Amino acid sequence: MPNVRTIVAGALLGSLVLAACGGDDDSASGSTEEFCSLVATELPDDATDADVLANIEAIAAAAPSEISDEVNEVATAFGTLQAIDLETADEETLAEFEILLARLDELGPDLEAWATENCPDVPPGFFTGG
Repeated sequence: MPNVRTIVAGALLGSLVLAACGGDDDSASGSTEEFCSLVATELPDDATDADVLANIEAIAAAAPSEISDEVNEVATAFGTLQAIDLETADEETLAEFEILLARLDELGPDLEAWATENCPDVPPGFFTGG
């Protein structure tokens, strides 16, 4: 179902945008500047699922340590969600899909709080819809 995948991709990229800008980082995992630069790079409208996944993985690899666990979880979830064919999925796979979406909803408020504190240019409620 392309519409669901588009929604999932948008939600996941939204979470990465929220986690992206501002804050100090002295970790070896990535710099805030590099991370924000990657997040600011817009994908073309005709980007494939593979393009989106590659972009998310690059962003996750550059994530500052302060948010790297959450961003890596988002990237892993996206890869898993992307692999699910909703048109042919069995009940167990659909349940896994729902669990992953729920987990992304759980990550939203923490990423929103971080973004509110560190990303003055990101609109409030971008990821949480609030």
